[in-house]
Amino acid sequence: MEDGGGNGIEEDDMTTNRMESAAGKTNDRADGHGDADSAGRVLEERNVENRCRHGEGEGSVPSADRAACEEFFDALEPVCEHVADEMRKRLQQGRRQYGPSRADGDWMREPLQVWLCRLDQGMIDLDEVMLPLAVGINEVLAMRDALILSVVGDSTMRDPQMLMDIVRTPHAGHVVMAVHKALSAEFDDRDGPDRDRCRTAVLMLAAMAKVMPEPMKVQPLAIISYILWWTGDSRAEDYALSCLAIDEECSLAAIVLKSVSNGLYPACCGG
Repeated sequence: MEDGGGNGIEEDDMTTNRMESAAGKTNDRADGHGDADSAGRVLEERNVENRCRHGEGEGSVPSADRAACEEFFDALEPVCEHVADEMRKRLQQGRRQYGPSRADGDWMREPLQVWLCRLDQGMIDLDEVMLPLAVGINEVLAMRDALILSVVGDSTMRDPQMLMDIVRTPHAGHVVMAVHKALSAEFDDRDGPDRDRCRTAVLMLAAMAKVMPEPMKVQPLAIISYILWWTGDSRAEDYALSCLAIDEECSLAAIVLKSVSNGLYPACCGG
């Protein structure tokens, strides 16, 4: 894994609700994005917007439709290990060649936009656009944290630019302050995160965990356990244990277990 140790969600006390991620040594700005690729990025963004505006493909199903979701999961096919490994190597090569900030931003730009569209629409799917997320969140904890914040963070964390800042420059002062403020506010909010949004995210992450090779199931399972813990769902412990059965050093899953054991929950759960 490309990240250094001790990064990701602040591991000492979940009540602080602070996230700190690392994509290696990063600058406080995205580097290497010149005017030459601006037109291409704009066109790419327009294509994603068009897809969101006109709905998803035939494989997308409403997360609220239980029967459709069961059929969706039954039809999922595993991703070949060599395919997933090639994607991982491509991400690692890009980080070495262009630096973490630029490479991570390039990797996440389109998948993150599609992820946000599907959360907003309550639709689940797992296609070639979404698979890079499953790879990225296992390699770069800032990518993982951006997904978590897009689900359980306050409304400021639904802004694609803010989430891209988290991915590209997780240690920048404005990013650290915004993340701390967003999670602290949501932790104390009696209403808590949008349950429909949480359900859609959990289903998409569960799809990733089903199709990816075992080492890449870790972070999807950890994120699911964290979202379920945040909403007071008793399945949080089971998902955390499933994660730790694959990687006993996954600190996020370990924190969820500790919090459940101590009866520590956000305000929306009566904590």
